[in-house]
Amino acid sequence: MRVLQLCWDSWAYHLRLDALMMIQSFAAVTRDQAVRQEIVDVLDGLDTQNVMLSSQLVETLYSYDLIEPPDDEDSVLARIAAILANPQDEESRQWAYSIVSNQFEDVVAAPYVAAIERLTVDQRTALFTLAALGSPSYGFWNDWLLRELIKFADPVALPAFEHWATDLYTDNAMTQEVISCYALAVQGWAQFKDSQPRLVDAETGDRAAWQCYGAIIFWLHRPGLTAQEVAERAEIQV
Repeated sequence: MRVLQLCWDSWAYHLRLDALMMIQSFAAVTRDQAVRQEIVDVLDGLDTQNVMLSSQLVETLYSYDLIEPPDDEDSVLARIAAILANPQDEESRQWAYSIVSNQFEDVVAAPYVAAIERLTVDQRTALFTLAALGSPSYGFWNDWLLRELIKFADPVALPAFEHWATDLYTDNAMTQEVISCYALAVQGWAQFKDSQPRLVDAETGDRAAWQCYGAIIFWLHRPGLTAQEVAERAEIQV
């Protein structure tokens, strides 16, 4: 329990997340009531405003019977309706990401999966677009969201593609996801736009190089071009 408290007191996101996941895994195997009570005492004092940590904290609390099942299908649908009614609100966008990511959290997933399956394609596109706009740069499901939006092939998702294609969000320990999000966003943008999005601060250095890669990705995924046209246009911009 000392480790959990130390990790939490560090304020380091990944330490906090790993500690919560570790403690959650103990719930199924810990039979010593004294140890279990020590865990409960520490968990009772934890709080966070971080969307990802909050989701994991809820799962961990639920594992120790400290809270009731947090949601049912109807309450999730009601929350989605409220989010879609206020798409410009930053908090709505963060809630959208929380709802989408909860599909993948075993303890709480069922009502979220069921609710999202009941949405129309247009509603799902709108929800996923807001989630992609409201997610943290280190979110686990950012590249998954962009892949889903590419499949939907709806220009409603353009703000999400623009967000991820005009900057490299390097505040992510998994560097491969920084690049995959950029590449996927450029690919999605190419479905609807005649010219590639421009990276911020890409005049020189690494960002200039990624701007060149972005040009290649853009023309490779621009519909209706021959291989010769792709080669010519990519060469001009690179």
